[in-house]
Amino acid sequence: MDRSEGILEKLTTQPGASLAVTLFLRRKGFRDLVENIIYGIAVAELLRKE
Repeated sequence: MDRSEGILEKLTTQPGASLAVTLFLRRKGFRDLVENIIYGIAVAELLRKE
């Protein structure tokens, strides 16, 4: 879980990106964002293994 938090931190600390993330969170919700990040990490891990 700390890995997704690190990604979230990167997203929210970059200028401009924090605004986009804030708008995204309002629209989609924090839980959806975290699920998407975790899913993205899982896909990246699978692709790396192949």
